[in-house]
Amino acid sequence: MVHLFDSRTYRLFLLLPILHITACGSKEFHGSTPVQQTPVFDADVSVSPLESQETSLPTPVAMNPDTLEGRYPAAQVLTDQLRFTIDTQVVTTEFELKDIHKEQREVFRQVARESRMETFQQGHPPKGKQDVFDQQAQKGPVDILLVIDNSISMTEEQINLSDKMHDLVASLGNSDWQIGVISTTAVFENGEPQCLMNVIRSTEPDAAAKFRTAVLAGTTGDSNEQGILQAVVGLSCPSRPWLRSQTPVAVLIVSDEDNCSADGVDCRGSVAENENYLIQFVEQTLGREIGKNAGFYGIFSPPADPCQTSPNVGLQYQRLVDYKAQGMVNYGNICDASYKTTLNRISDNIAVLLGSQFELKETPLPDSLKLKLVLSGGTEKILEPHEFSLNQRTILFAPGHEPPASAHLVADYLVAGQPLWKKLTLAEKPGQDTLEVRINDELLEKHQYQWNDRNLEFADFPPANAVVRINYALDKPLNKKFSLSSPALADSLQVAINGQPTQAWHVDARGLEIVFDPAPAYGSEIALTWTSRVGPQLTYALPVATESSGHKIWDGTWSVPFAENEGLFTIPAAVHRPGKTLTLQYEMPDARTRTFPLAHKPIPRSAQLEQGDHSCQFGAGLELMDDQLISTCGVRSRTEFVVTYQYYEPQSEFTLPGVENPEIGHWKVYVNGVETDDYVRKGSTFTFPVPVAPDALIGLQYTLPGTGSISPSL
Repeated sequence: MVHLFDSRTYRLFLLLPILHITACGSKEFHGSTPVQQTPVFDADVSVSPLESQETSLPTPVAMNPDTLEGRYPAAQVLTDQLRFTIDTQVVTTEFELKDIHKEQREVFRQVARESRMETFQQGHPPKGKQDVFDQQAQKGPVDILLVIDNSISMTEEQINLSDKMHDLVASLGNSDWQIGVISTTAVFENGEPQCLMNVIRSTEPDAAAKFRTAVLAGTTGDSNEQGILQAVVGLSCPSRPWLRSQTPVAVLIVSDEDNCSADGVDCRGSVAENENYLIQFVEQTLGREIGKNAGFYGIFSPPADPCQTSPNVGLQYQRLVDYKAQGMVNYGNICDASYKTTLNRISDNIAVLLGSQFELKETPLPDSLKLKLVLSGGTEKILEPHEFSLNQRTILFAPGHEPPASAHLVADYLVAGQPLWKKLTLAEKPGQDTLEVRINDELLEKHQYQWNDRNLEFADFPPANAVVRINYALDKPLNKKFSLSSPALADSLQVAINGQPTQAWHVDARGLEIVFDPAPAYGSEIALTWTSRVGPQLTYALPVATESSGHKIWDGTWSVPFAENEGLFTIPAAVHRPGKTLTLQYEMPDARTRTFPLAHKPIPRSAQLEQGDHSCQFGAGLELMDDQLISTCGVRSRTEFVVTYQYYEPQSEFTLPGVENPEIGHWKVYVNGVETDDYVRKGSTFTFPVPVAPDALIGLQYTLPGTGSISPSL
């Protein structure tokens, strides 16, 4: 009779707690219990798997000022044992019922404090300012209204004008100009004309493109081109005010017909039947003086030189551009092949309007502005109040008192002060010990201010005009509780904060929530690893010899029903109780070769016959082939055998502890000292898509950001 017993495993060595080990797969179907989790640290050193390595284990983690390193075995070396008795025909083997367990791992990130920065400007008493202007180089602001004909005959004319914005402003230098563009087609709503226009400003980087889009207004507009009415609508534009106070105004009308087709014939009786409506609006409503800070310009069919393709000459437009023109030619012919020359001339004429206005950088206090001219040769002239006026920040010279060419205008004035303060209130409440206060980039000591909730008070007034910058992080509560997705088996839960094991926690009564005391620090990584019960293990792979028959499973003296499929035995759930031992019994013909499947593939040369018959040894009656034990031993009496062997249990994850922020800095991974990039990293944890050799040594190296990589010692 042969009795085959499953192993009762035992521990050989202790695994260092710094190593994080996760099993690649469960071997519990084979009814074996891992004996030991022994790290293999150096594949180049030949060590008998059964020899103790407790005194030769290297330090798994090394640290220098800028680099962390860790070395890990690619697999654990575990030990299993097979006990069996060879008799004549009957074989029995015992196996222990177990639960199915699953290795779990979850990683949480503690809340992070959101950073804030607030900047405050200290006040100041009234202070003096001085601005200097060059009459030739400095030019004030100007507002230009362009009225473009969008009737059916204007295709070529719009194209001719659309790419010439720079010609229109060529003589305006660095003036702060803006161009409003409106069409000659009047649009009314409830009897009131509507202002449908585009405004292009000198400060816009795409001004030329916007000008082109606005000028290409289309040719589906009204054939009754109301240039005068639309000029007034564009200048008033109540729906979109754009004219600036006291700024010079230029009106440019581009059309191949006169106002209202022919000298106002299509607008008889309306307020805008002739040019006087526009002239009166500019002089009376806007308060501008034509020839000084306002002007009219046009591209049309001049009566003295008619355009042959133009339906009507521009009688009204001619009278408009000649009004107070002081001999300047403020117009061009709509039939010209290019409008460049005309626009350059108009630009020169508009520039004349700018010499009488200068814009100060700040608004002066009342009666504080003093002006003087520095003339060529260095002569200075103090200006009298009647020679100029001030509108907010704009200096406007009275007619006849404009600064001469090449003169420098010096403006001295006072600007209003701002109250000084010692207290300020932040937008949000800072977190404890996160406040950083700087005055003009100089960091203050804590005794230089007091802080309460959102309020901060300085011991002394910050200097006038000082920039006060406050950096802080929000006062955000820390999480103390983190949930487990499944209950942990007793003593299986391990907790690490930023890769460092900790015991500052407990599990709630339900076993599904871990509670920290104190809470992990802001932004820290919390890694939880544990073993959970999936359910009862009902199927077992048992070491059944080939050519066996009469399989039976016994629970003591009770026969247990089962299902068998290719060496897998499945029992009913009602029979299962963890720790219970059942017995498999079967018959075998005598004196036959017996083949027994092992739970694992042994490491070569690791098998040892601990107990047996001296006539039955490895190489003489016993042989290992892959994961099978083959016996051809012939024994004359009942003999008990004990075979011990070792096997590799591959690791699936390798974690380098102590890395606070794994997403910055530099990583390197080595296999047996050779750098590789065939891995997947998640945080500080690495997995290998293609399994490495079980006796390999894995090296992880992390270099802090901003430092150079060191020579690897891995």
